[in-house]
Amino acid sequence: MAEPTSGIGAAASTASGVLFGAMLPGVDGGALIGAFAGAAVFILHNNELGVVKRLVYGLVSWLIGYFAAPELGRMIGIQESVVTGFGAAAVAVTLALTLIERIKAADFGFWKRGG
Repeated sequence: MAEPTSGIGAAASTASGVLFGAMLPGVDGGALIGAFAGAAVFILHNNELGVVKRLVYGLVSWLIGYFAAPELGRMIGIQESVVTGFGAAAVAVTLALTLIERIKAADFGFWKRGG
């Protein structure tokens, strides 16, 4: 009978997959690992969200962190993609959700003419 997967086992297999992906040619290993760490911080920090939302937001955070790492490094002058990937992943979804909430709350009535 198969044992259920524990949280530690799942984390170990996920980390193994990330490390394997970092060894593939053409993949920036530093950005991949940094973005994964930033996404993990986001997932662990946001307890008020449900599990499914945290996992989806975590995946989005990881992807944004990976792809934004080189550009963020150029913008702020940090050459280590691990650091920029971590930073981008850790704040990407939080920043996007905050902007969405502010746009929802904004009053765009001033655009109407004559009224």
